[in-house]
Amino acid sequence: MAKLLPKQPREHAPGAPAFARTPQPDAGTLSAPARSARFASFAAALLLMLLALAAAVFMNAANVGLFQQAVDRYVVAPGILSQPDGHAFAADTLAYLSGATAAWNPTFTTGDHRIAAPDAFRAHMANVRQWVRTATVALPLAAAVALLLLALAVTGGLGKRKKRFSLPGYYTGAAMPLALAGGLVLWASIGFDGMWAWLHRTFIPDGIFNAGEEIMRLFPLQMFSSYLQPVAVTFGLFAIAVLLLPFVLLPLSQWFQARQANQNLQG
Repeated sequence: MAKLLPKQPREHAPGAPAFARTPQPDAGTLSAPARSARFASFAAALLLMLLALAAAVFMNAANVGLFQQAVDRYVVAPGILSQPDGHAFAADTLAYLSGATAAWNPTFTTGDHRIAAPDAFRAHMANVRQWVRTATVALPLAAAVALLLLALAVTGGLGKRKKRFSLPGYYTGAAMPLALAGGLVLWASIGFDGMWAWLHRTFIPDGIFNAGEEIMRLFPLQMFSSYLQPVAVTFGLFAIAVLLLPFVLLPLSQWFQARQANQNLQG
């Protein structure tokens, strides 16, 4: 019986080229997002949807036309302020909150006497002004962080083993603030006064005043409830843009991944 000898490696003749086996990209590498890509996609969508909600509130709250309409309807029309005083009140209030003026101390005639803002209410307005100033800085910074997270999610970040954008991670992140916003809108639609009271107790407790105080006649609850529809519509448009963004990001991520795979094979 012939004895089987172990197979010897084939020797190449001198000068003949040696052909190495070309490595093939792993199918899992091309399809499955890495954990870092899933986290970046999740965090980017979460931040973008929160930004959409905050921007919808901020843009409408700072809208001079909306505030003037609310003052005309709920303060001027009932005869609490005259038309000139109503226009001055709206302009002075938004100028103060936006930082254009340094003080807010309105005094207006209603009926046969003057309305002056008490110290506690002016202190509350100063806190609201600080919230507005913080938002003007925080919103652009948050947008920059969201763009950075999107770039990491699309390109896979640094390193040779880059993985693509995670669609499930993105929509999971977007769903959380979307559900929160939907719940708040539904609550406000059913009972705005309850939602408004909770909002003040939770975030701005210094803004809770007795509805019978005279200064509150300039800020009736109906004035703030009139913002619900424009805020909801603006947020809805922003939310649709956030939800449609993956249709651009996913092909872009796949292009980056294919390019990196080709570079790895050639290298």
